[in-house]
Amino acid sequence: NNFSVNWVLILATACCLCGCASAPPMIPISSADAREALEIIQSTGKRYPAEITHADAEEKTLLIVNRLIAHANRKCVEYGELSADRCRSPWEYRVSQDSDFNAFAYGKKSIAVTTGALSLVKSDDELAFILAHEFGHHIANHLSEQKMRSYVGELVGGVLSAGVTVLVAGALGLECNPEFEDCDYLTDLVSDSFETGAIAGREVAVMRYSRQQEAEADRIAADIISSAGFNLDRAIELYAYLGGVDGNIATFSSFGDSHPTDLERLAQLRIFSKWGADSHSFANLRASAEDNNSKAQIALGRKSVTKGHDE
Repeated sequence: NNFSVNWVLILATACCLCGCASAPPMIPISSADAREALEIIQSTGKRYPAEITHADAEEKTLLIVNRLIAHANRKCVEYGELSADRCRSPWEYRVSQDSDFNAFAYGKKSIAVTTGALSLVKSDDELAFILAHEFGHHIANHLSEQKMRSYVGELVGGVLSAGVTVLVAGALGLECNPEFEDCDYLTDLVSDSFETGAIAGREVAVMRYSRQQEAEADRIAADIISSAGFNLDRAIELYAYLGGVDGNIATFSSFGDSHPTDLERLAQLRIFSKWGADSHSFANLRASAEDNNSKAQIALGRKSVTKGHDE
């Protein structure tokens, strides 16, 4: 009937809309890259939080931010996702009194880092990378992209779920004439199906895309801190620590993960360090990414391994 046909047309339109969005590629990881990163993580020792006051944390963060700002602004203009005026507008930062290890981007050009993160970094290079990574989310316009992906995911998930419900109901012969019957049960069925699908669609769209956004922010951060005179090799020691912090080392991320694993991030950052964050031809990397990543996963052979703790 016309009701079912309309849902099919809406579904087709939504799927086309979803297909228009393109995510940046992750750098391919060879089996050798993955194995080297795994060995580094396994050989990295424990860290224990250092005592740091909120005032000292703010002072330390300000010093690093001031060294990064000019380079972050240059990268922002070069990247072209934001207007030049917005790129040159002031950055804002804050240090949150929180024992958890965390940092995040928010607002228009604001970033935050916790005292818990500052208590565990071993060098200015590591802190610079944490901050530059959050700059990277703004520079690549990830916050706006996430909102758009969320909206599209809700639309596609909701329409898909409701459309399937309508088609199945039609195939089962469930019909209702509102002139003579109470059809609220069918309306509620489709409405509930749409809401459920919208929630699932939003989560899938955001989680799938955010892995690639994290890798892109890492790539931007590597360029920013290198141009600011920080040492990328020392900075990425942080991921060697984080990769084995709970003794169970995740090797490769999978569908539904919101972030790359620390092993993946360490391996990619070692590539940046070796070749330079801007020296890659991303078109060629995109073409070879699937093959190289599949070979790396086969070579490691499993999702996670157990780390031997170093005291």
